[in-house]
Amino acid sequence: MTHRISLTGFAKAAFAVGICSTVVSGAICEAQSPTPTAQVDDEKRIDVGSEDGASRDISRYEDLVEHTRNVASQPGAPREELPLSLARLNYDAYRMIAFRYERALWWNQNRPFWLEFFHRGFVHRDRVSINILPRKGENGSAVSGADSAEPVTIPFDRGMFEYRGPTANMVLPTDIGYAGYKVIGRFPGDPSGQEMLTFLGASYFRSRSGATGYGTSARGLAVNPAATEEFPVFREFWIRDPDANDRTFTTLALMDSPSVAGAYEFTLTPGAVDTTVSVKCTLFFRDAAAKAGIAPLTSMWMWGDGLEGPPKDARPSVHDADGLQILDDDKWTWRALSRQSYPSLTSVPVKSLEGFGLMQRERRWSRYQDDEARYHQRPSVWIEPKSPWQGGTIELFEMPAIHEGHDNIVCYWVPPERPKPLEPIELDYDVHFFAGSQPASHKSLAKVARTDVVRRADGLLEFQVTFSRPRKVPEPAERQDDPPPEIEATSIRGEVIERSVTASDPLTWKVSLIVRPTSADEPVELSMNLQRDGTRIAETWSYLAAQAPPPYKYPQVYTRQD
Repeated sequence: MTHRISLTGFAKAAFAVGICSTVVSGAICEAQSPTPTAQVDDEKRIDVGSEDGASRDISRYEDLVEHTRNVASQPGAPREELPLSLARLNYDAYRMIAFRYERALWWNQNRPFWLEFFHRGFVHRDRVSINILPRKGENGSAVSGADSAEPVTIPFDRGMFEYRGPTANMVLPTDIGYAGYKVIGRFPGDPSGQEMLTFLGASYFRSRSGATGYGTSARGLAVNPAATEEFPVFREFWIRDPDANDRTFTTLALMDSPSVAGAYEFTLTPGAVDTTVSVKCTLFFRDAAAKAGIAPLTSMWMWGDGLEGPPKDARPSVHDADGLQILDDDKWTWRALSRQSYPSLTSVPVKSLEGFGLMQRERRWSRYQDDEARYHQRPSVWIEPKSPWQGGTIELFEMPAIHEGHDNIVCYWVPPERPKPLEPIELDYDVHFFAGSQPASHKSLAKVARTDVVRRADGLLEFQVTFSRPRKVPEPAERQDDPPPEIEATSIRGEVIERSVTASDPLTWKVSLIVRPTSADEPVELSMNLQRDGTRIAETWSYLAAQAPPPYKYPQVYTRQD
Protein backbone atom coordinates (compact mmCIF):
# COMPACT_ATOMS: atom_id res chain seq x y z
CA MET A 1 0.00 0.00 0.00
CA THR A 2 1.24 3.48 -0.91
CA HIS A 3 0.60 6.63 1.14
CA ARG A 4 0.98 10.32 0.40
CA ILE A 5 3.41 11.91 2.88
CA SER A 6 3.30 15.56 3.92
CA LEU A 7 6.48 17.51 3.30
CA THR A 8 5.84 19.79 6.28
CA GLY A 9 7.62 17.72 8.90
CA PHE A 10 9.80 15.71 6.57
CA ALA A 11 11.42 18.27 4.31
CA LYS A 12 13.03 20.37 7.00
CA ALA A 13 14.85 17.32 8.35
CA ALA A 14 15.51 15.42 5.14
CA PHE A 15 16.56 18.25 2.88
CA ALA A 16 18.48 20.07 5.60
CA VAL A 17 20.47 16.89 6.07
CA GLY A 18 21.49 17.19 2.44
CA ILE A 19 19.83 14.11 0.91
CA CYS A 20 21.64 14.94 -2.24
CA SER A 21 24.48 13.89 -4.43
CA THR A 22 26.88 15.85 -6.53
CA VAL A 23 28.14 14.60 -9.87
CA VAL A 24 31.93 14.79 -9.75
CA SER A 25 34.15 12.95 -12.20
CA GLY A 26 31.46 10.40 -12.97
CA ALA A 27 30.79 9.40 -9.36
CA ILE A 28 28.00 10.40 -7.01
CA CYS A 29 29.44 12.10 -3.91
CA GLU A 30 26.87 12.44 -1.15
CA ALA A 31 26.71 15.55 0.98
CA GLN A 32 24.69 14.44 3.98
CA SER A 33 24.68 15.96 7.45
CA PRO A 34 22.14 16.33 10.24
CA THR A 35 20.16 19.51 10.71
CA PRO A 36 22.55 22.41 11.38
CA THR A 37 22.98 23.75 14.89
CA ALA A 38 24.05 27.17 16.08
CA GLN A 39 27.43 28.41 14.91
CA VAL A 40 30.10 30.01 17.07
CA ASP A 41 33.03 32.24 16.29
CA ASP A 42 36.34 30.41 15.92
CA GLU A 43 37.95 32.19 18.85
CA LYS A 44 35.06 31.23 21.16
CA ARG A 45 35.03 27.58 20.16
CA ILE A 46 35.77 24.96 22.81
CA ASP A 47 37.35 21.72 21.64
CA VAL A 48 35.52 18.55 22.63
CA GLY A 49 37.64 15.40 22.72
CA SER A 50 36.88 11.71 23.21
CA GLU A 51 35.44 10.43 26.46
CA ASP A 52 37.80 9.98 29.38
CA GLY A 53 40.01 7.18 28.21
CA ALA A 54 37.07 5.13 26.97
CA SER A 55 38.52 4.82 23.49
CA ARG A 56 41.68 3.29 24.95
CA ASP A 57 39.75 0.29 26.26
CA ILE A 58 38.38 -0.75 22.87
CA SER A 59 40.22 -3.32 20.79
CA ARG A 60 37.38 -5.72 19.82
CA TYR A 61 33.77 -5.50 18.76
CA GLU A 62 32.70 -6.90 22.14
CA ASP A 63 34.50 -4.02 23.88
CA LEU A 64 32.67 -1.52 21.70
CA VAL A 65 29.29 -3.11 22.45
CA GLU A 66 29.85 -2.66 26.21
CA HIS A 67 31.05 0.90 25.67
CA THR A 68 27.97 1.64 23.55
CA ARG A 69 25.70 0.20 26.22
CA ASN A 70 27.17 2.73 28.66
CA VAL A 71 26.82 5.55 26.13
CA ALA A 72 23.15 4.67 25.58
CA SER A 73 22.45 4.84 29.32
CA GLN A 74 23.22 8.57 29.16
CA PRO A 75 21.62 11.33 27.06
CA GLY A 76 22.92 11.64 23.53
CA ALA A 77 26.06 13.77 23.23
CA PRO A 78 25.44 17.32 21.99
CA ARG A 79 26.69 18.12 18.54
CA GLU A 80 29.99 19.97 18.39
CA GLU A 81 29.69 23.30 16.59
CA LEU A 82 31.59 23.82 13.37
CA PRO A 83 34.04 26.74 13.30
CA LEU A 84 32.37 29.67 11.59
CA SER A 85 35.04 29.95 8.89
CA LEU A 86 34.25 26.38 7.79
CA ALA A 87 30.48 26.63 8.25
CA ARG A 88 30.38 29.60 5.87
CA LEU A 89 32.04 27.72 3.01
CA ASN A 90 29.88 27.06 -0.02
CA TYR A 91 30.29 24.02 -2.23
CA ASP A 92 32.81 25.60 -4.60
CA ALA A 93 34.95 26.97 -1.78
CA TYR A 94 34.91 23.68 0.12
CA ARG A 95 36.25 21.89 -2.96
CA MET A 96 39.32 24.14 -2.76
CA ILE A 97 40.43 22.10 0.27
CA ALA A 98 42.10 18.98 -1.13
CA PHE A 99 43.77 16.06 0.63
CA ARG A 100 47.45 15.56 -0.26
CA TYR A 101 47.46 11.95 -1.46
CA GLU A 102 51.12 11.46 -0.48
CA ARG A 103 50.11 12.11 3.17
CA ALA A 104 47.71 9.16 3.25
CA LEU A 105 48.05 6.85 6.23
CA TRP A 106 49.97 3.67 5.21
CA TRP A 107 50.85 5.18 1.83
CA ASN A 108 53.83 3.29 0.36
CA GLN A 109 54.12 1.13 3.51
CA ASN A 110 53.51 -2.32 2.05
CA ARG A 111 49.85 -2.32 3.09
CA PRO A 112 46.92 -3.57 0.97
CA PHE A 113 44.90 -0.49 2.00
CA TRP A 114 45.63 3.12 2.85
CA LEU A 115 43.50 5.97 4.21
CA GLU A 116 42.70 9.53 3.22
CA PHE A 117 40.67 11.88 5.42
CA PHE A 118 37.87 14.33 4.71
CA HIS A 119 38.08 17.90 5.96
CA ARG A 120 35.18 19.39 7.89
CA GLY A 121 33.27 22.25 6.29
CA PHE A 122 30.27 23.17 4.14
CA VAL A 123 27.59 20.52 4.98
CA HIS A 124 30.15 18.15 6.53
CA ARG A 125 29.74 19.56 10.02
CA ASP A 126 30.17 16.65 12.40
CA ARG A 127 33.48 15.97 14.10
CA VAL A 128 34.61 12.38 13.66
CA SER A 129 37.36 10.85 15.81
CA ILE A 130 39.54 8.23 14.14
CA ASN A 131 41.65 5.66 15.99
CA ILE A 132 43.96 2.93 14.75
CA LEU A 133 43.98 -0.52 16.36
CA PRO A 134 47.59 -1.78 16.11
CA ARG A 135 48.18 -5.37 15.12
CA LYS A 136 49.20 -7.55 18.04
CA GLY A 137 51.80 -10.26 18.30
CA GLU A 138 51.43 -13.53 20.19
CA ASN A 139 52.34 -11.80 23.47
CA GLY A 140 49.75 -9.06 22.92
CA SER A 141 52.28 -6.34 22.11
CA ALA A 142 51.96 -4.06 19.11
CA VAL A 143 53.73 -5.19 15.94
CA SER A 144 52.87 -2.29 13.60
CA GLY A 145 55.23 0.38 14.82
CA ALA A 146 53.02 1.77 17.59
CA ASP A 147 54.40 2.39 21.07
CA SER A 148 51.70 0.19 22.63
CA ALA A 149 48.86 -2.14 21.72
CA GLU A 150 46.29 0.51 22.70
CA PRO A 151 44.32 2.39 20.06
CA VAL A 152 46.17 5.35 18.57
CA THR A 153 44.13 8.48 17.82
CA ILE A 154 44.87 10.25 14.53
CA PRO A 155 45.13 13.97 15.36
CA PHE A 156 44.04 16.62 12.92
CA ASP A 157 46.96 17.78 10.79
CA ARG A 158 46.35 20.67 8.39
CA GLY A 159 49.56 19.67 6.63
CA MET A 160 47.57 16.76 5.17
CA PHE A 161 45.52 19.23 3.13
CA GLU A 162 46.10 21.78 0.43
CA TYR A 163 44.16 25.01 0.96
CA ARG A 164 43.57 26.84 -2.31
CA GLY A 165 41.67 29.89 -3.51
CA PRO A 166 39.47 31.46 -0.79
CA THR A 167 40.67 28.91 1.79
CA ALA A 168 44.42 29.66 1.31
CA ASN A 169 44.73 31.91 4.38
CA MET A 170 42.06 30.30 6.50
CA VAL A 171 42.72 30.36 10.24
CA LEU A 172 41.68 27.14 11.96
CA PRO A 173 41.74 25.83 15.53
CA THR A 174 44.53 23.39 16.33
CA ASP A 175 42.34 20.28 16.43
CA ILE A 176 39.05 20.32 14.56
CA GLY A 177 39.00 16.58 13.85
CA TYR A 178 37.87 15.10 10.57
CA ALA A 179 34.57 14.71 8.73
CA GLY A 180 35.23 11.10 7.69
CA TYR A 181 37.64 8.99 5.71
CA LYS A 182 38.05 6.92 2.58
CA VAL A 183 39.73 3.56 2.01
CA ILE A 184 41.96 3.12 -1.03
CA GLY A 185 43.32 -0.21 -2.22
CA ARG A 186 43.71 -2.49 -5.19
CA PHE A 187 40.89 -4.55 -6.64
CA PRO A 188 41.73 -8.14 -7.66
CA GLY A 189 43.53 -8.20 -10.97
CA ASP A 190 44.09 -4.42 -11.03
CA PRO A 191 47.45 -3.03 -9.80
CA SER A 192 46.21 0.57 -9.59
CA GLY A 193 45.13 2.09 -6.30
CA GLN A 194 41.43 2.99 -6.29
CA GLU A 195 38.93 4.38 -3.81
CA MET A 196 36.69 1.56 -2.59
CA LEU A 197 34.92 2.62 0.62
CA THR A 198 34.00 5.96 2.23
CA PHE A 199 32.39 7.05 5.48
CA LEU A 200 31.17 10.63 5.17
CA GLY A 201 28.10 12.37 6.59
CA ALA A 202 25.87 11.10 9.40
CA SER A 203 25.90 7.26 9.19
CA TYR A 204 26.31 7.11 5.41
CA PHE A 205 28.80 4.84 3.72
CA ARG A 206 29.27 3.78 0.14
CA SER A 207 31.37 1.28 -1.71
CA ARG A 208 31.96 -0.05 -5.20
CA SER A 209 33.46 -2.98 -7.07
CA GLY A 210 36.27 -2.80 -9.59
CA ALA A 211 33.69 -2.79 -12.40
CA THR A 212 31.53 0.06 -11.03
CA GLY A 213 31.73 3.60 -9.76
CA TYR A 214 29.92 5.04 -6.78
CA GLY A 215 26.13 5.34 -6.80
CA THR A 216 23.55 4.17 -4.28
CA SER A 217 24.66 4.82 -0.68
CA ALA A 218 24.07 2.74 2.44
CA ARG A 219 23.49 3.97 5.98
CA GLY A 220 24.00 2.54 9.41
CA LEU A 221 20.42 3.30 10.50
CA ALA A 222 17.38 5.46 9.76
CA VAL A 223 15.40 6.79 12.75
CA ASN A 224 11.80 7.87 12.17
CA PRO A 225 12.19 7.79 8.38
CA ALA A 226 9.52 9.37 6.16
CA ALA A 227 8.63 11.67 9.06
CA THR A 228 10.60 14.17 11.14
CA GLU A 229 13.69 12.07 10.61
CA GLU A 230 16.62 11.88 12.98
CA PHE A 231 20.02 11.20 11.44
CA PRO A 232 22.41 9.24 13.69
CA VAL A 233 26.11 9.99 13.27
CA PHE A 234 29.18 7.74 13.27
CA ARG A 235 31.11 9.74 15.85
CA GLU A 236 34.18 7.58 16.30
CA PHE A 237 36.02 4.85 14.38
CA TRP A 238 38.55 2.22 15.40
CA ILE A 239 40.35 0.98 12.29
CA ARG A 240 42.29 -2.26 12.37
CA ASP A 241 45.82 -1.89 11.03
CA PRO A 242 46.00 -4.29 8.05
CA ASP A 243 48.76 -6.78 7.50
CA ALA A 244 50.53 -6.85 4.15
CA ASN A 245 48.72 -10.09 3.22
CA ASP A 246 45.23 -9.06 4.36
CA ARG A 247 42.47 -9.20 1.77
CA THR A 248 39.85 -7.58 4.00
CA PHE A 249 39.63 -4.25 5.80
CA THR A 250 37.92 -3.97 9.21
CA THR A 251 36.71 -0.95 11.16
CA LEU A 252 34.63 -0.50 14.30
CA ALA A 253 32.30 2.49 14.64
CA LEU A 254 30.27 4.16 17.38
CA MET A 255 26.98 5.63 16.21
CA ASP A 256 25.02 8.06 18.35
CA SER A 257 21.96 10.31 18.24
CA PRO A 258 19.31 11.50 20.71
CA SER A 259 17.27 8.30 20.28
CA VAL A 260 19.86 5.55 19.82
CA ALA A 261 23.47 4.46 20.23
CA GLY A 262 24.97 1.67 18.15
CA ALA A 263 28.11 -0.44 17.95
CA TYR A 264 29.17 -1.43 14.43
CA GLU A 265 31.78 -3.64 12.83
CA PHE A 266 32.35 -3.29 9.08
CA THR A 267 34.44 -5.76 7.10
CA LEU A 268 35.24 -4.81 3.52
CA THR A 269 36.03 -7.53 0.98
CA PRO A 270 36.80 -5.79 -2.32
CA GLY A 271 35.97 -7.65 -5.53
CA ALA A 272 36.42 -7.09 -9.24
CA VAL A 273 32.67 -7.53 -9.82
CA ASP A 274 31.10 -7.80 -6.34
CA THR A 275 32.42 -5.95 -3.29
CA THR A 276 30.94 -7.02 0.05
CA VAL A 277 30.70 -4.95 3.21
CA SER A 278 29.77 -7.26 6.08
CA VAL A 279 27.95 -5.42 8.85
CA LYS A 280 27.56 -6.53 12.44
CA CYS A 281 25.83 -4.16 14.83
CA THR A 282 24.18 -3.91 18.24
CA LEU A 283 21.68 -1.10 18.78
CA PHE A 284 20.54 0.38 22.09
CA PHE A 285 17.52 2.67 21.75
CA ARG A 286 16.91 5.35 24.35
CA ASP A 287 13.49 6.21 22.89
CA ALA A 288 10.92 3.42 22.73
CA ALA A 289 8.73 5.48 20.39
CA ALA A 290 11.39 5.64 17.71
CA LYS A 291 10.76 3.89 14.41
CA ALA A 292 13.82 1.98 13.19
CA GLY A 293 14.69 1.77 9.51
CA ILE A 294 17.19 -1.10 9.29
CA ALA A 295 19.91 -1.26 6.60
CA PRO A 296 18.67 1.82 4.73
CA LEU A 297 19.74 2.56 1.17
CA THR A 298 19.61 5.99 -0.47
CA SER A 299 19.58 6.60 -4.21
CA MET A 300 18.36 8.84 -7.05
CA TRP A 301 15.80 8.41 -9.83
CA MET A 302 14.86 11.34 -12.06
CA TRP A 303 13.59 9.78 -15.28
CA GLY A 304 13.84 6.60 -17.32
CA ASP A 305 11.44 3.72 -17.90
CA GLY A 306 7.87 4.99 -17.56
CA LEU A 307 8.78 8.70 -17.51
CA GLU A 308 10.43 10.73 -20.26
CA GLY A 309 13.00 13.38 -19.48
CA PRO A 310 12.48 17.12 -20.02
CA PRO A 311 12.78 18.55 -23.55
CA LYS A 312 16.07 20.35 -22.89
CA ASP A 313 17.83 17.14 -21.80
CA ALA A 314 18.37 14.47 -24.46
CA ARG A 315 19.56 11.75 -22.08
CA PRO A 316 17.10 8.82 -22.15
CA SER A 317 17.56 7.95 -18.45
CA VAL A 318 19.00 9.60 -15.35
CA HIS A 319 19.14 7.41 -12.25
CA ASP A 320 21.43 5.53 -9.87
CA ALA A 321 18.95 2.67 -9.53
CA ASP A 322 15.86 1.66 -11.47
CA GLY A 323 14.10 -0.76 -9.14
CA LEU A 324 13.61 -2.16 -5.65
CA GLN A 325 14.24 -5.92 -5.51
CA ILE A 326 12.82 -7.98 -2.64
CA LEU A 327 13.28 -11.66 -1.79
CA ASP A 328 10.69 -12.64 0.80
CA ASP A 329 9.83 -16.21 1.74
CA ASP A 330 11.48 -17.45 -1.47
CA LYS A 331 9.38 -15.08 -3.62
CA TRP A 332 10.97 -12.40 -5.80
CA THR A 333 9.37 -8.95 -6.32
CA TRP A 334 10.49 -6.10 -8.58
CA ARG A 335 9.17 -2.62 -7.81
CA ALA A 336 10.08 -0.32 -10.70
CA LEU A 337 11.06 3.13 -9.39
CA SER A 338 9.37 6.36 -10.36
CA ARG A 339 9.13 10.00 -9.27
CA GLN A 340 5.90 11.48 -7.98
CA SER A 341 4.96 15.13 -7.53
CA TYR A 342 4.72 14.52 -3.77
CA PRO A 343 6.55 12.31 -1.21
CA SER A 344 5.20 8.77 -1.56
CA LEU A 345 5.66 5.95 0.95
CA THR A 346 5.04 2.35 -0.14
CA SER A 347 4.93 -0.38 2.54
CA VAL A 348 5.46 -4.02 1.52
CA PRO A 349 4.70 -6.58 4.26
CA VAL A 350 7.26 -9.39 4.51
CA LYS A 351 7.22 -12.78 6.20
CA SER A 352 10.79 -14.04 6.05
CA LEU A 353 13.04 -11.43 4.47
CA GLU A 354 16.02 -12.99 2.71
CA GLY A 355 17.21 -9.86 0.94
CA PHE A 356 16.33 -6.51 -0.58
CA GLY A 357 18.11 -3.80 -2.47
CA LEU A 358 18.17 -1.09 -5.11
CA MET A 359 19.26 -2.48 -8.47
CA GLN A 360 20.68 -0.68 -11.48
CA ARG A 361 19.40 -3.24 -14.00
CA GLU A 362 19.77 -1.17 -17.14
CA ARG A 363 23.52 -1.29 -17.83
CA ARG A 364 23.68 -0.21 -21.49
CA TRP A 365 25.42 3.11 -22.14
CA SER A 366 22.89 3.88 -24.87
CA ARG A 367 20.13 4.13 -22.26
CA TYR A 368 21.96 6.99 -20.48
CA GLN A 369 24.35 8.57 -23.00
CA ASP A 370 26.29 10.31 -20.25
CA ASP A 371 30.08 10.01 -20.40
CA GLU A 372 30.58 12.10 -17.26
CA ALA A 373 28.10 10.63 -14.79
CA ARG A 374 28.43 7.11 -16.29
CA TYR A 375 25.12 5.93 -14.86
CA HIS A 376 25.50 2.63 -16.69
CA GLN A 377 28.37 1.83 -14.31
CA ARG A 378 26.54 2.59 -11.06
CA PRO A 379 26.43 -0.42 -8.71
CA SER A 380 23.43 -2.48 -7.76
CA VAL A 381 23.25 -2.72 -3.95
CA TRP A 382 21.83 -5.79 -2.22
CA ILE A 383 21.19 -6.27 1.52
CA GLU A 384 21.50 -9.93 2.53
CA PRO A 385 20.81 -10.91 6.17
CA LYS A 386 22.92 -13.79 7.48
CA SER A 387 19.61 -15.33 8.57
CA PRO A 388 16.18 -14.12 7.35
CA TRP A 389 14.60 -11.19 9.17
CA GLN A 390 11.13 -12.16 10.35
CA GLY A 391 8.01 -10.08 9.76
CA GLY A 392 7.77 -6.34 9.46
CA THR A 393 7.74 -4.33 6.23
CA ILE A 394 10.01 -3.03 3.52
CA GLU A 395 9.32 0.66 3.03
CA LEU A 396 10.11 2.54 -0.17
CA PHE A 397 10.15 6.33 0.03
CA GLU A 398 10.00 8.11 -3.35
CA MET A 399 10.38 11.88 -3.17
CA PRO A 400 10.17 14.80 -5.57
CA ALA A 401 13.53 16.21 -6.60
CA ILE A 402 14.47 19.29 -8.56
CA HIS A 403 17.45 17.71 -10.28
CA GLU A 404 19.76 14.69 -10.28
CA GLY A 405 21.98 16.19 -7.58
CA HIS A 406 19.37 15.26 -4.96
CA ASP A 407 18.89 11.74 -3.68
CA ASN A 408 15.16 11.08 -3.66
CA ILE A 409 14.85 7.30 -3.17
CA VAL A 410 15.12 5.57 0.22
CA CYS A 411 14.34 1.99 1.25
CA TYR A 412 14.80 0.06 4.49
CA TRP A 413 13.34 -2.74 6.62
CA VAL A 414 11.05 -1.89 9.56
CA PRO A 415 10.89 -4.65 12.23
CA PRO A 416 7.42 -5.76 13.36
CA GLU A 417 7.86 -4.27 16.85
CA ARG A 418 9.19 -0.93 18.05
CA PRO A 419 12.46 -1.12 20.00
CA LYS A 420 12.43 -1.39 23.77
CA PRO A 421 14.58 1.05 25.78
CA LEU A 422 18.18 -0.15 26.20
CA GLU A 423 17.28 -3.67 25.06
CA PRO A 424 19.97 -4.70 22.55
CA ILE A 425 19.01 -5.32 18.93
CA GLU A 426 21.63 -7.46 17.20
CA LEU A 427 21.95 -7.53 13.41
CA ASP A 428 24.30 -9.34 11.06
CA TYR A 429 24.10 -8.82 7.30
CA ASP A 430 26.07 -8.27 4.10
CA VAL A 431 25.85 -5.31 1.75
CA HIS A 432 26.81 -6.23 -1.82
CA PHE A 433 27.91 -3.52 -4.26
CA PHE A 434 28.07 -5.23 -7.62
CA ALA A 435 28.01 -4.79 -11.37
CA GLY A 436 24.91 -6.65 -12.45
CA SER A 437 21.17 -6.52 -12.92
CA GLN A 438 20.17 -8.95 -10.17
CA PRO A 439 21.51 -10.78 -7.10
CA ALA A 440 23.47 -13.95 -7.78
CA SER A 441 20.69 -16.13 -6.33
CA HIS A 442 18.06 -14.77 -8.75
CA LYS A 443 18.45 -17.26 -11.60
CA SER A 444 15.42 -19.42 -12.30
CA LEU A 445 12.62 -16.89 -12.88
CA ALA A 446 11.97 -14.42 -15.67
CA LYS A 447 12.89 -10.89 -14.62
CA VAL A 448 11.52 -7.48 -15.58
CA ALA A 449 13.74 -5.89 -18.21
CA ARG A 450 11.72 -2.75 -18.99
CA THR A 451 8.58 -0.86 -17.98
CA ASP A 452 6.93 1.44 -20.54
CA VAL A 453 3.96 3.69 -19.81
CA VAL A 454 1.77 5.54 -22.31
CA ARG A 455 -0.56 8.20 -20.87
CA ARG A 456 -3.29 8.31 -23.49
CA ALA A 457 -5.40 11.31 -24.46
CA ASP A 458 -8.56 9.42 -23.44
CA GLY A 459 -7.27 9.18 -19.86
CA LEU A 460 -6.36 5.50 -20.00
CA LEU A 461 -2.93 4.25 -18.97
CA GLU A 462 -1.23 1.69 -21.18
CA PHE A 463 1.61 -0.40 -19.74
CA GLN A 464 4.02 -2.70 -21.51
CA VAL A 465 6.22 -4.78 -19.21
CA THR A 466 9.03 -6.72 -20.85
CA PHE A 467 10.20 -9.89 -19.11
CA SER A 468 13.58 -11.45 -19.89
CA ARG A 469 13.56 -15.21 -19.41
CA PRO A 470 16.54 -17.25 -18.19
CA ARG A 471 18.82 -18.25 -21.04
CA LYS A 472 18.69 -21.87 -19.93
CA VAL A 473 15.11 -22.79 -20.77
CA PRO A 474 13.82 -25.57 -18.47
CA GLU A 475 13.11 -28.92 -20.08
CA PRO A 476 10.98 -29.72 -21.92
CA ALA A 477 11.84 -26.63 -23.96
CA GLU A 478 8.89 -24.35 -24.54
CA ARG A 479 7.74 -24.13 -28.15
CA GLN A 480 6.49 -20.99 -29.87
CA ASP A 481 3.02 -22.52 -30.12
CA ASP A 482 2.74 -23.27 -26.39
CA PRO A 483 -0.08 -21.33 -24.70
CA PRO A 484 1.04 -18.00 -23.19
CA PRO A 485 1.41 -17.74 -19.42
CA GLU A 486 -1.51 -16.56 -17.33
CA ILE A 487 -1.52 -12.94 -16.11
CA GLU A 488 -2.51 -12.29 -12.51
CA ALA A 489 -2.93 -8.53 -12.02
CA THR A 490 -4.29 -6.40 -9.19
CA SER A 491 -4.77 -2.64 -9.03
CA ILE A 492 -5.54 0.13 -6.56
CA ARG A 493 -7.29 3.29 -7.81
CA GLY A 494 -7.55 1.71 -11.23
CA GLU A 495 -9.34 -0.98 -13.22
CA VAL A 496 -7.47 -3.34 -15.54
CA ILE A 497 -9.71 -3.48 -18.63
CA GLU A 498 -7.40 -5.30 -21.04
CA ARG A 499 -4.47 -7.67 -20.61
CA SER A 500 -2.36 -9.76 -22.98
CA VAL A 501 1.04 -11.44 -23.22
CA THR A 502 3.12 -12.31 -26.28
CA ALA A 503 6.46 -14.04 -26.78
CA SER A 504 8.45 -11.72 -29.05
CA ASP A 505 11.27 -14.28 -29.07
CA PRO A 506 12.10 -17.47 -27.12
CA LEU A 507 13.64 -15.44 -24.28
CA THR A 508 11.24 -12.48 -24.07
CA TRP A 509 7.65 -11.97 -22.95
CA LYS A 510 5.84 -8.68 -23.41
CA VAL A 511 2.84 -8.07 -21.17
CA SER A 512 0.33 -5.36 -22.07
CA LEU A 513 -2.08 -3.88 -19.51
CA ILE A 514 -4.62 -1.13 -20.17
CA VAL A 515 -5.90 0.53 -17.01
CA ARG A 516 -8.76 2.96 -16.41
CA PRO A 517 -7.97 5.18 -13.38
CA THR A 518 -10.80 5.33 -10.84
CA SER A 519 -9.51 8.43 -9.05
CA ALA A 520 -9.40 11.93 -10.50
CA ASP A 521 -5.69 12.57 -9.98
CA GLU A 522 -4.27 9.96 -7.60
CA PRO A 523 -1.65 7.55 -8.98
CA VAL A 524 -2.58 4.00 -9.95
CA GLU A 525 -0.85 1.20 -8.04
CA LEU A 526 -0.37 -2.06 -9.96
CA SER A 527 0.95 -5.54 -9.22
CA MET A 528 1.28 -8.38 -11.72
CA ASN A 529 2.89 -11.79 -12.08
CA LEU A 530 2.96 -14.57 -14.64
CA GLN A 531 1.90 -18.12 -13.87
CA ARG A 532 1.66 -21.46 -15.62
CA ASP A 533 -0.34 -24.30 -14.08
CA GLY A 534 -0.55 -22.35 -10.82
CA THR A 535 3.23 -21.88 -10.55
CA ARG A 536 4.94 -18.50 -10.76
CA ILE A 537 7.36 -18.35 -13.65
CA ALA A 538 8.44 -14.72 -13.24
CA GLU A 539 9.17 -12.28 -10.47
CA THR A 540 6.23 -10.13 -9.40
CA TRP A 541 6.18 -6.69 -11.03
CA SER A 542 4.73 -3.70 -9.15
CA TYR A 543 4.55 -0.02 -9.99
CA LEU A 544 3.09 3.32 -8.88
CA ALA A 545 2.02 5.26 -11.98
CA ALA A 546 1.20 8.96 -11.92
CA GLN A 547 -1.67 9.87 -14.23
CA ALA A 548 0.28 12.90 -15.42
CA PRO A 549 4.07 13.34 -15.49
CA PRO A 550 5.34 15.20 -12.42
CA PRO A 551 6.61 18.73 -13.08
CA TYR A 552 10.30 19.32 -13.67
CA LYS A 553 12.17 22.51 -12.83
CA TYR A 554 15.36 23.03 -14.78
CA PRO A 555 18.35 23.66 -12.53
CA GLN A 556 20.61 26.64 -13.08
CA VAL A 557 23.04 24.54 -15.13
CA TYR A 558 20.41 24.58 -17.92
CA THR A 559 18.93 28.07 -17.58
CA ARG A 560 21.93 29.99 -16.19
CA GLN A 561 19.35 31.79 -14.07
CA ASP A 562 18.48 31.63 -10.40
